[in-house]
Amino acid sequence: MKKRAVVFLFFLFTICKLSYADQPLNWYQGSLVLRDNTVLTGDISMESQHDLVLFRTDGKVNVYPAYKIAAVYYYDPLANVNRRFLTLKTENDQWHPIHLYEVVLKGEISVIRKLKALAVESYCSAYDYDYFLVTNGGVIKLERFRKIVYPEILKEAGVSLSVYVRENKLDPNESAAAIQIVDHYNHMRKSETIMARY
Repeated sequence: MKKRAVVFLFFLFTICKLSYADQPLNWYQGSLVLRDNTVLTGDISMESQHDLVLFRTDGKVNVYPAYKIAAVYYYDPLANVNRRFLTLKTENDQWHPIHLYEVVLKGEISVIRKLKALAVESYCSAYDYDYFLVTNGGVIKLERFRKIVYPEILKEAGVSLSVYVRENKLDPNESAAAIQIVDHYNHMRKSETIMARY
């Protein structure tokens, strides 16, 4: 029984890899910021599952691993969005400690995401990503928002945040609602900063 399960998993993994290998590369005009602050502009193809960026200029392609990259920027015409990626160190991964993440929201609390292992970038939806929060306490999985982050921001933001959550019928246990709450909290903090200047 065990042997059959292993053979089946190997077969499934092989099929997924073959179908992934058949996908053409998507190239986007953009810029690549290296760790030494060098900025390169040209065509970019993301291999975020492998934490690699392919960079093409003058017909020549170079491969940059995540540990050499600070940030990646490009416009995605299919999604009609400017995409931003950054690299972060992961404490619990000793073999590949630096990974590429796409920035979903930037602010006091940032929301980032990473493509799941077997997802194909060309055909993926929002559900094909793992989402994380970047706070002063480090990188936290979005699923832990309700338990760890939400009580803290409620204390800081006070009644206005809880009123917003109640009026919009948001459940902090749901990922989409958690991102919406974080976005609202970031706007509140930004407004407070602007008001404090005057």
